[in-house]
Amino acid sequence: MLRQSLFLWVVLCLFGIFCHAQDPVVIKAGTVLVGNGNVLRDVFVVVEDGKIVFVGKGYVVKPDAHVLDFADKVITPGFIAANAHMNVMNQTNEEGKEVTPQMNCLYSVDPRAKDFDEAWKSGITSVYLAPGNLNVFPGTGAVLKTKGRIPQDMLVRNQVHLKMVLGREPGQGNEYPRGFDPIHLRNRRPQNRMGVVFIIRYELTNVQNKRGVPDAELTPDELQFRQVLQGKTPLRISARSYMDIKTAFRLMEEFGYRWILEGGVDAYRYLDELEANDIPVIYGPVYQKIGRGDFNREDDTYMARTPVLLAERGIRFAFQNNAESPISALRDEAIHAVELGLAKEKALRAITLDAAQILGIADSLGSIAKGKDADLLVFDGDPFEPSSSLLSVVIDGKLFDPNK
Repeated sequence: MLRQSLFLWVVLCLFGIFCHAQDPVVIKAGTVLVGNGNVLRDVFVVVEDGKIVFVGKGYVVKPDAHVLDFADKVITPGFIAANAHMNVMNQTNEEGKEVTPQMNCLYSVDPRAKDFDEAWKSGITSVYLAPGNLNVFPGTGAVLKTKGRIPQDMLVRNQVHLKMVLGREPGQGNEYPRGFDPIHLRNRRPQNRMGVVFIIRYELTNVQNKRGVPDAELTPDELQFRQVLQGKTPLRISARSYMDIKTAFRLMEEFGYRWILEGGVDAYRYLDELEANDIPVIYGPVYQKIGRGDFNREDDTYMARTPVLLAERGIRFAFQNNAESPISALRDEAIHAVELGLAKEKALRAITLDAAQILGIADSLGSIAKGKDADLLVFDGDPFEPSSSLLSVVIDGKLFDPNK
């Protein structure tokens, strides 16, 4: 009797698995912008179980197949925000101390936040989220899909980069409160750029001096820094002003880390260095509806054509928004850069494949290819024409209407 019950349970489980298996969805596409610069015309994109299983001509469509006819539409990969400022985390800064490399933003994400709806309805299917800029080492970031029930369901990759912040922000608010005794009520260091660099050098030198110490004997913070110095975890450095970017290069010469420049208002001043050292740039925002006053609070000269200059040098770059620019403006970033002279295929790469490569997720996202996640966008025209409308969004093979 027990064996019969066990057999029946196994049969029912297998039956349930097959019943819930997703049938292939065949998309008839008029134009496919692959994401790598290639353009395909009049092809099929076949999706099964959330993955792309076929892209090309000559697909034999079965009579009972689920077919979506987009023969007169333009299909692109889902957009990727390589750095997203969104109101989706309960708190973005842990200010108990200035060095918190073990902080993981994944556990502070609210999947019900309205910014996720705003993101996917504007074509952004994946975002990179990280702690804020008020610590020298705020923690690690994660890439998430913009649709999901819980953060773990949305997760693409966790602990992607370790963030480091240069400039005035890590010292912001650390001075003693006005009107109080500065000796007893001083908050914490650093309080200026010198203090920020001192803390960076102190932490990295400390780990350098422990080369012979086994991993098991290091603290979690030290182990995180060791992975950076060993090249296992890229360092993402938030730096806008020319002086902070120069500091990042000086520290690179001293410690030999791999890094990614985030912000980079003055990146145009270091094109030779960025190209020679193969340093990607997460740039922006280029476009901002409510003005540009906060883009570079260090008040240096802003150059709108920086994405064009980066592309001319072959420097990989992606776009981001900031606290004053909504996440839905990511496509506007690319459109505005095109208006300034950036080639459309470069603009598309910046919000798809190049963004995925910078984030280390290009094996599953960033282009329309067999084996990758079925994250797709359907437009009624050229996606870099402001008049074109986003008609449909596909995330993990599921179709959503952004206009409802």
